[in-house]
Amino acid sequence: MMKRTLTLLTILLTIALPVTYAASPSQLLPLEGELEGVSSLLEKTSPPRGAPSETSPPSGGIRGGGSLLEERFSNPLSPRIADAWIAKFGNFYYMVGTPCPGDLNMQWVGVWKSRDLINWSGPYLAFEGEKRDRPMWASEIYHRGNEYFIITTCNTWQAGCTMMLQKAPTPLGPYTLYSHLKKRGLDPNIFVDTDGRSYLLDSEWIAPMNDAWNWLDDEFKGHRDNKEGPFMVKNANRYLRFYARIDDDYSMEIETFEGSNPYTNDYQEQGVVYRGTCYPGHGCIVPSPDGTELWYASHYMTQGWESRRLAISPMQFGDDGMPIPTSRCNDEQPMPSQTKWNTNVAPGKPINSSEGNPLLACDNQTDTYWTCHTPSDSSYLELDLMGEFKISRTSIRFAEPTTLQCTLMGSCDRIHWQEINTIDVDNKQKKISPDTHHPSPNTHHPTPNTRSYRYLRLTHFQSAKAVDLSEWQVFLAEQHIPQPTGQRVEIWQGDSILHLQRGDYHDFPAITLPRPGLYDIVFHVASTASRHNRFTLYADGRKIATESVAHTGTDDNYSQIIAFDTMIATDHFDELRLVADDGDFCVQSIEMIAIQ
Repeated sequence: MMKRTLTLLTILLTIALPVTYAASPSQLLPLEGELEGVSSLLEKTSPPRGAPSETSPPSGGIRGGGSLLEERFSNPLSPRIADAWIAKFGNFYYMVGTPCPGDLNMQWVGVWKSRDLINWSGPYLAFEGEKRDRPMWASEIYHRGNEYFIITTCNTWQAGCTMMLQKAPTPLGPYTLYSHLKKRGLDPNIFVDTDGRSYLLDSEWIAPMNDAWNWLDDEFKGHRDNKEGPFMVKNANRYLRFYARIDDDYSMEIETFEGSNPYTNDYQEQGVVYRGTCYPGHGCIVPSPDGTELWYASHYMTQGWESRRLAISPMQFGDDGMPIPTSRCNDEQPMPSQTKWNTNVAPGKPINSSEGNPLLACDNQTDTYWTCHTPSDSSYLELDLMGEFKISRTSIRFAEPTTLQCTLMGSCDRIHWQEINTIDVDNKQKKISPDTHHPSPNTHHPTPNTRSYRYLRLTHFQSAKAVDLSEWQVFLAEQHIPQPTGQRVEIWQGDSILHLQRGDYHDFPAITLPRPGLYDIVFHVASTASRHNRFTLYADGRKIATESVAHTGTDDNYSQIIAFDTMIATDHFDELRLVADDGDFCVQSIEMIAIQ
């Protein structure tokens, strides 16, 4: 570890990102408003009727593992899913995997959606496979450029499992076939290295991919047996390959390799990361909503393969860059953090560099330094936030008076990079303007504060001497995450189940809401049809929410579908009507939960 005395002069450079710039639509990734439709109800001219009413929270809140109305949760969570893969795009998390029950009979791929990792809405139908592709399982979702990709295992063991890529303009679709990767394997994972090269991992091998993700190299490197669900993270210039070991405990283990690329057989086993009665296996690592924590998501299995559900457990990377579990995933835990916005999120995140030990740049210690010995255009220091966030500002501390220029870049995929800012440090000036080299409001640069990035990179270092960087801090733009108020109204909680087919409708009696404002409308529905089962809720003849549900396994296995952030501009409805636009489904309950 490189240390120096604190008598060295420290220069603090703060890069304040601008709030508004004009942007060319072709340069922007889909914005949150483009991904998620927000229902709106025009305000009535007549005064609201009925006094606002507050009702106590329901017992247990929203069904399954967590609650919109609670601050703690216990595993398992409500989604019946195996091989969970979760990605944070914008303000929401999106999850794919293997819907349960069904497993090897799955004819379709579903997507779930959540604000907080605990309360999930879904499944929504992403796509149905052709007969030749069924069954399908162990899907993963990625953001590349302006498109979203789902890769999945398809076909049967007898025919030789292959892998298929589908793409879409938004995480929820609509998806279309992109490519078939003609190689036998299962549980695929796509890893993009810091040099932008892509690799495909499966339970038995790793192979280079082309830049278009539609072709694999002919040469494959084999893995060891008795493992599944691989995924890779690069940290401290080491490749960390995570696996679920198929044994009595179905534990999650890790292997490491230090080298120029991940395409090798020389990984060294490092041992078990998670082991327990809840079977933490095939899964992924995701950040908390405010980016200050990391969580390991996997399935929870207690009664066989058909019983698997989602579970999440806190984890972190240690000072040596290796993962450290912080508790067993079947313990009661606080909800993932949502409110620590004025916090440096860089410590504990994977970080890599062109040379030296990058961990010293984000260790919250000012007496340790990452040194760039030979600054050049190819020099870099790269931070992986593990999910996409909007950045408000970054701060860079140097060990001594420094004169240099470098560039701050952002990316969602390590393939397409955008320049966020040019950093110009002139020691003679001893004062850095927060607007240094910011583009003018009339240029066609995408607005940094409206773009979300997973990867941040300091690169193109220009300096006459070696650079000692003592601390790189990253602060996220504050995101308003709607919080439940404890006010709720039941629209339907009947003694019987509503069974609706295409064209059917059901009318509910008048309701009075606690107040106008934002609501989450929660539907508990079930269907045995794999297609989009669409339904619309009308209030006094006006549409307030349109949702859908995919196959839930059986007609008595109810899933929650949430119409997030529905704006209601009055506090009373004389009539509500639920219309089955398509499909065949059952309704157990409907409730509206006020949020703020």
